[in-house]
Amino acid sequence: MTARKLLALALALAFSLFACSKNSPTAADIGVDQRSPDQQVADASVDALPPASGSFAIDGDFDDWKDIAAVADPAGDAKADSPDLTGVRIARRGTRLYLQLDLAEELNLFRGAATTLRIIVQVVGKKSLTIDTFARTLYLDGDPQQTTGWRVIDAHAAPAFASARYELSFDLATAGAAAGDELLVSFDGSDTLGPIRVPLDAPADPAPMARDIARQADTTFRIATYNTFNDGLDDSVRGPPMARVIKAVKADIYCLQEIRNGTSATIAAHFKAIDPHGDGADWNADHDGDSVGRAIVTRGTMLPLPAPATMAGYMARAVTLTGGQRVVVVNMHPKCCGYAGSWEDALRLTQMQGVTKMIADLRAGSLGSALDPFRDAPVVVVGDSNAVGSRRSIDELTNAGLTWWSVKQLVGPETGTWRNLQDEPGAFPPGTLDLVLHSAAPLLEQRNSFVLDTRELDAAALTSLGLMADDSEASDHLIVLADFKL
Repeated sequence: MTARKLLALALALAFSLFACSKNSPTAADIGVDQRSPDQQVADASVDALPPASGSFAIDGDFDDWKDIAAVADPAGDAKADSPDLTGVRIARRGTRLYLQLDLAEELNLFRGAATTLRIIVQVVGKKSLTIDTFARTLYLDGDPQQTTGWRVIDAHAAPAFASARYELSFDLATAGAAAGDELLVSFDGSDTLGPIRVPLDAPADPAPMARDIARQADTTFRIATYNTFNDGLDDSVRGPPMARVIKAVKADIYCLQEIRNGTSATIAAHFKAIDPHGDGADWNADHDGDSVGRAIVTRGTMLPLPAPATMAGYMARAVTLTGGQRVVVVNMHPKCCGYAGSWEDALRLTQMQGVTKMIADLRAGSLGSALDPFRDAPVVVVGDSNAVGSRRSIDELTNAGLTWWSVKQLVGPETGTWRNLQDEPGAFPPGTLDLVLHSAAPLLEQRNSFVLDTRELDAAALTSLGLMADDSEASDHLIVLADFKL
């Protein structure tokens, strides 16, 4: 090939390459995102503000999220037997962040998963908070050694049982957040999503006011459930604050749990000394003698209803109130612990099936002539449900016709009744364990109800009720009250 031909070939090749470069697709043409990571995050922002008239309550009722757009995540992209996010809704109030998580299937978020889901909230330019759900560990700046606690960040979570939907809230002030800051919210571990930019541009909710503790005029009786946390009533340190709480709420029927070392006589003596109504009346107490230690206390009279001799999960009494009205009271405290599908979860269901069978037998008149006057009496089931696996034990009661009353705290809209007092790594988040279920109207009509946490009361309210600010710290459970008209 001559030099002239070589030169011509080289020129043709150069022209061809130039033409190809002019016509080839750009990065934008083939979908490559050339924006900075900050620009990409900005496009993932969501309008997380609720309606102007809206509010959020961490109570397991998700209606308050209906106007919040979800950030979607595809199903099926998570690790096996682990939380698979399908959507996240976000809201904020002041420095408090609200999250609602949708999962591909029902499971226990804080126990039982093969791989954890981590929630990471970065306060831009400041600290970050990581919530490791399965390990139930919270830490700052990505360092598992810098742990913090659920109570430190004022966290609320619901539900306590397995679900395909969860909601939680927490205050980011401990991570240095302030009004006007921006957050980057992301998820990793079993599934990945984000980061999602969330500006802290919504005003804080006004401080909630305490509702009225008083009974309505037509209330027939008030019932309380109180887990005393390993014989707290007999404890020299925890007993006095528990007594103040019991006296302050002035119930007509008290259902106590974890009275392991007490007897019917000693419990009655406690209540005589506490004198909840300030009238010097005698109180009757029945203790079931079970290792779990349940007791029902009232100024009325009681007849026992049948329960298995061991591992019953409940005790029941037919109560005649001082005014002559009749009500059947079930004090439940079934097996604790476990997760959906565990043996503990299966036992809880069996124990609550015992409750529904007992009620059916009562209605059928097969429990003996002494209980015939109670065949049509209303039923109230209260106590520590320990429903931390599936919700099947609760469904057993509601499917039998009982109404689940979601009782809110005296101060604020939350329904939590339990929290780990030590708040150490591995502790479950605060949740709702102590429940009230009852015969529907017209047998029983709901009146006032509340969960009492003395740490939420102001000085004037504490003084008027004869309480001290830390009295509720005597137990890991809060006392729950419900008023009924029958």
